[in-house]
Amino acid sequence: MEPYDTGTTEMRLALAALRDLGWNFDHLQPPTLPETDLALQLTNNASQFVLTVQNLSTDTAQKVFLTFALPSSSTLESTPANCTFAGKFWRCALPDLPGNQTYTLTLNLQTSSTLLANVSSATADPNTTNNLINTTDQPVAEVIASLPLSTVSYISTDTPDTDTPTLTEETSAGGGGAWHFLLLFLLLLLRLKKYDAQTTV
Repeated sequence: MEPYDTGTTEMRLALAALRDLGWNFDHLQPPTLPETDLALQLTNNASQFVLTVQNLSTDTAQKVFLTFALPSSSTLESTPANCTFAGKFWRCALPDLPGNQTYTLTLNLQTSSTLLANVSSATADPNTTNNLINTTDQPVAEVIASLPLSTVSYISTDTPDTDTPTLTEETSAGGGGAWHFLLLFLLLLLRLKKYDAQTTV
């Protein structure tokens, strides 16, 4: 069974009912949702990685996560702030990043290493081509395939963060009752108008 969409079918019915009542919405424009463009850059100096997250848009990127993987032969000298380790992945919660701002994370390793890293956020990011860094000599798919299955979804740019509700989940949760009430109210107004028209003839 497909999820009930409260933002399309009922909205169209409600607007159609209001137009029948003589209301005109042609001058209204749909709201513009915020979009971000996160870019991940790397400065590699021997056994030190400096990862810079840059927000190239003007909207704030919310709930930003930086995920990176190191080969099993590599060891960090210290745990980065706000980062947790699972399998071969480090997952770091970054602060919300306003537009045209940057955030830097430095990784100090005991030996030189390769790196696979990805940045994502709860804010829509239509351009994901600049979110990933891969310093290995293997395609990303092969690198991911060699990692534990339980953490593969963390590095994938196509898999949403399970801790962050998607826009569909946020708008559909608990919103059906309000739309039902609005639609019934509008249909009642429409019926009353038609009834008044009939009684005045």
